Amino acid sequence: MSSAKPTQPPTGADMNALTARVDELSKKVLNKGFVSKLPLWKRWVGGEGEYDSNGLRDVVKSNAVYLDTVKADVDSHSQAIIELTKDVQALKEAPAPRPFP
Repeated sequence: MSSAKPTQPPTGADMNALTARVDELSKKVLNKGFVSKLPLWKRWVGGEGEYDSNGLRDVVKSNAVYLDTVKADVDSHSQAIIELTKDVQALKEAPAPRPFP
């Protein structure tokens, strides 16, 4: 099982309608508009434009890839521990050596 990586953002979303609605609600509730900040936030979340390779989406994807690598290492170490346990058990069950005369 691998970690969940972010999917591609939906296509065809109307950013202008979203911006207008958020600005309308923010003016109504907070008496302050956020029109100028919403596109910047969207670029940061999506890792677009000036935030390419250091946006939120890119960080989440990098972390997911790294966690897949860590899980593979842990699984391989777990298998090695199982094999070592079997070897130790086999040594315990081996007959005792004869003492030197």
